[in-house]
Amino acid sequence: MLSKKLLVLFMVLLFAILSGCSSGSPLELEITPDNSDNAIPIFIPEYDDGNFRVGSGLLGIFNIHVDSNNLTAEIIPIRRGTKEGDSFLVNLNIYFTAVPCTDCLTIENVSVNSDNDIVLGILTRHPFDTADLGQAPSAKNRDDLRIFDVKLLLVAQGDTEFNETGIVLNPEIAVNADGFTHIEDFHIDQTNDIDTNAYPYIILAENSASGNVDPASETGFTDIANATGHNVLNQGSTYHDDLVIHLPYGQVLDATLMMFGEYGQSSANWLDRLTPQYWLPEFNIKEPWKIDVEIETNDLNDAAASSSASLNVKVWDWQHSSATIDPDLVELDSIRESSEITQVSVEIPGVTNANIISTTPASGNGLGSTPLIYNIDVMNDLLASAGTYQGIVKATDS
Repeated sequence: MLSKKLLVLFMVLLFAILSGCSSGSPLELEITPDNSDNAIPIFIPEYDDGNFRVGSGLLGIFNIHVDSNNLTAEIIPIRRGTKEGDSFLVNLNIYFTAVPCTDCLTIENVSVNSDNDIVLGILTRHPFDTADLGQAPSAKNRDDLRIFDVKLLLVAQGDTEFNETGIVLNPEIAVNADGFTHIEDFHIDQTNDIDTNAYPYIILAENSASGNVDPASETGFTDIANATGHNVLNQGSTYHDDLVIHLPYGQVLDATLMMFGEYGQSSANWLDRLTPQYWLPEFNIKEPWKIDVEIETNDLNDAAASSSASLNVKVWDWQHSSATIDPDLVELDSIRESSEITQVSVEIPGVTNANIISTTPASGNGLGSTPLIYNIDVMNDLLASAGTYQGIVKATDS
């Protein structure tokens, strides 16, 4: 069974007298690969029902060097790491150490936008080709390794600490971050000596619509070969995304990119690899996958305790509105245990004297087209003077 964890997601928030941020905590598991032809090269824990496997894991680690002076960027795959993951966050890097996926992530182009930020054109490629349904199933010829909610973390030095939340991060480096996460901090600390425990990420191959997901279908999709929705990365597919980095002219960035995803390897055994079933939203990340903050009104005034700002916090979480909680996963749209958003909190040092907490969304169900929306009012409790303040927004999962 899946272990229960405290899972949170953060989003940075910035506004005229304020500003604002994602994650959880894993253990360690060592996995030994089986290299025989019919072995499953990606190791995911098998549950007691024996019907399918699901896992979260590291798809690749890359060093990145970006030079804002001459607009160049270099990405280098790191072929290392034999102990990444735990009983739930499962290591996939062992497989890629033997058969490294060096072209799963490439930089197509480098440009500068109107705000003088560096825009990296990212190409994401699924490590497995499309299955040949006319041939027998094998370790390489399979149709059961779609990846869900692929996220790309930028591991860089943090410079801002939020005492109430206990988070250290760099709130400005990834301009288009979908959130910040500390769920992989344990792994990152093994190979990096930096004062950071939450890292910005972007969702790759994002398709937040329901797509052609169909729990009534035996595969979970109306067209399993071209599955869409739930941020699915199909076998044999490529996707284009942008990572926007705030890097002043003349500076260079040496950092690490970490690519994580949720593998749904849904065959009961290797003979069924060409006829998979995907339990949705079970094959998606357990924490919220995206968070956004809108400032609806900002009437905060200099040193005025009664002045306030109104925030709309949007949270996307596939599991929050799952139709069925069923440990046996009889239906394709069921999940093993409750995984709802329990609260959203806002911390703004220098403005508020404690976290502002909301436990009830005003609307939405967490799905792609209808995120959960929380309305939060911020008061100038500490009589902050005019200026810009950084804050953090935290969504906590059950």
